[in-house]
Amino acid sequence: MKKLYICTNKAVALGRPSCGLRGSEKIMAALQEEVTQRSIAIELEAITCLGQCNDGPSMRIAGGNFYLGGDPDRVSEIADWLEQELKN
Repeated sequence: MKKLYICTNKAVALGRPSCGLRGSEKIMAALQEEVTQRSIAIELEAITCLGQCNDGPSMRIAGGNFYLGGDPDRVSEIADWLEQELKN
C-alpha cells in the first residue's frame, strides 16, 4: 500500500509557521476519515519535514508528487487529488 507523508513540523522557518502550525494535524485527521469513507488505498503517516515549509502544509505520496498548501476545508479536494494520483 502506498503512503502519504504529511508534514507535522511545528517550527517557525524564515518568520513563517511551518506545516504543523498551519493545520496539518487537522488535515491529517479529516483526511483519514475521507480516505476511509472513499476506500482510498493509502496509508497516512506524519513526518517531521518535507522541505517545503514556505508552501505548506505539505504532503507527498511516497516516491511521487507533492500536494502543497493544504487546508482542513479542502480535504475533499485533497482526496480527489489522491485518487487521481493513485490511478497514474
